[in-house]
Amino acid sequence: MVNRKTIIAVLVSFAVASAVYVVYVQSEEAKVKKRFDLLAANLEKDPSESKLISAAKAKKAKGLFEKAIRIHIPAYDMSREVDRKEIPALVLMGRAKFSRIGLRFYDMGIDFPSDVQALVIVTAGLEGELAGGEPVDEVHELECLLDKREDEWYFSKFEAVEVLEK
Repeated sequence: MVNRKTIIAVLVSFAVASAVYVVYVQSEEAKVKKRFDLLAANLEKDPSESKLISAAKAKKAKGLFEKAIRIHIPAYDMSREVDRKEIPALVLMGRAKFSRIGLRFYDMGIDFPSDVQALVIVTAGLEGELAGGEPVDEVHELECLLDKREDEWYFSKFEAVEVLEK
């Protein structure tokens, strides 16, 4: 027969374990989501943006990545490993093609295969205008890997996931 103290002890243990799980996982999820928000903010471009602001955003973007990043995007025939030092130049080159860029990440599914890795499946919406005036509106499904170092999350892999069309 289970006595009252045992039931209370089990309930208290369950409550403490649940609280620890919620605080840890939610805070780690929030940290990962914040990295995506920072990435979007540093890749976005406003038509009135100065070259100095553009360079500062490119430099800030560099700080979101691991020392080596794997990028695989079949739609752009791109598959390579990029050194973090190359990030500012790549960001500036990519942004130079646009007069305006808006980037949004949504439908984010975050899994933690280990304490130091986050696997994120996310939909990325890119809308803007090319320098020549043509509108751009693209949606890509991405699989991203982030590594945790010194309590911060850093992007280490971006891979476009091929989605079947109807």
